[in-house]
Amino acid sequence: MTATIEDIKVDEFLRKCYEHSDSIHQGRTAPVTIPSVQLEFYGKEIKEVLEIFQWFLTQAEGPAHPHDSHQVVWSVWCQRKGQSYQIHAKTKLIALSN
Repeated sequence: MTATIEDIKVDEFLRKCYEHSDSIHQGRTAPVTIPSVQLEFYGKEIKEVLEIFQWFLTQAEGPAHPHDSHQVVWSVWCQRKGQSYQIHAKTKLIALSN
């Protein structure tokens, strides 16, 4: 089976989202900038991108251990800057009741 142009775009887009999410998870504090034309090229809406980042960051944390007293929760949002979006992310610790 040969990959279509759309398949290649989807794979490339998800790879880029994963790489940016991983750099955030590893401690990057600067926002990730995504130009509107890039969203158009990949056929994505910013809401989808935020959901993908949220999912990748949550997966990177892994499941909470039963003996953990806190759980890490990611918050992801964006700001429009001209023809681009700046994606921000931060963590919160939520106390677990055992």
